[in-house]
Amino acid sequence: MQLLLVEDDKPLAASLRQALQKSGYAVNHVDRGESALTAIRTERPDIVVLDIGLPDVDGISVLKQLRQSDTELPVLLLTARDSVEDKVAGLDSGADDYLAKPFEMTELLARLRVLERRLASIKTSEISVGGIVLDTLKQSVMLADEPLELARREYMLQTALADVKNDYDYVIIDCAPSLGLVTLNALTAADSVIIPIQCEYFALEGLGKLLNTVRSVQNLQNPELQIEGMLLTMYDSRLRLSNQVVDEVRQHFQQLVFDTVISRNVRLSEAPSFGEPIMVYDAASTGAENYLNLARELLARNAQVGA
Repeated sequence: MQLLLVEDDKPLAASLRQALQKSGYAVNHVDRGESALTAIRTERPDIVVLDIGLPDVDGISVLKQLRQSDTELPVLLLTARDSVEDKVAGLDSGADDYLAKPFEMTELLARLRVLERRLASIKTSEISVGGIVLDTLKQSVMLADEPLELARREYMLQTALADVKNDYDYVIIDCAPSLGLVTLNALTAADSVIIPIQCEYFALEGLGKLLNTVRSVQNLQNPELQIEGMLLTMYDSRLRLSNQVVDEVRQHFQQLVFDTVISRNVRLSEAPSFGEPIMVYDAASTGAENYLNLARELLARNAQVGA
């Protein structure tokens, strides 16, 4: 975890830097506001610890300038006095947390751990379905909506999963239909990718862009990434277009396409509005049966690979 410490009190900075390094942080220290802005632009730290009382540009001004170009970088403010005015000014300017001097090192580390968890996915709930325990994770807002071309945090999810992935037989990462930083993190962290394809015309156009992204990740971030399969979704047998898409995808990608097809189903659409997975909301529905068949097919494929 890369940390930028912006502190003009050199004895304090030296003490903090030593303690933080012992706690596993890679720390860069600067003692001026302008130097901090330069360091943020060039080094792209994961977290910034910023003293409000700097000799050239005060910390609030540094924070405001930073937030004009980066609204997501976590910033922990340090101040010499525990005043409501400083706290409100800092938080209104975009600080993520606030710590008044003097403070215990344990308190600083606790605040940093909170910011770390915001950078990664955090556990939100646990669901048991048919004896299988599902831990559900939600993405951190710190990753959302960042442009792909500006991303340097493509390994964040991989790092976050490293300590827990061996606790599970499977880790499933659900991504929004976007080729932003969240998807890039998921592809970098994954062993394989399931590509859903809606049985509609424009889905085929988006498929080409996604395959290009997969190839790019294979070349740059994750050479072990494999395509697990193509999953046809939102299928309606009454529509000629749906059948044409199924035929075209199966003809072109052949064995990569799952036998299972996810049909359009009202119960599948209703389940998210109740905050429940389909296996809890209506396990007897057609949509639930489709996804059970997909799970069986996925397990069978992996059993063959492992054999």
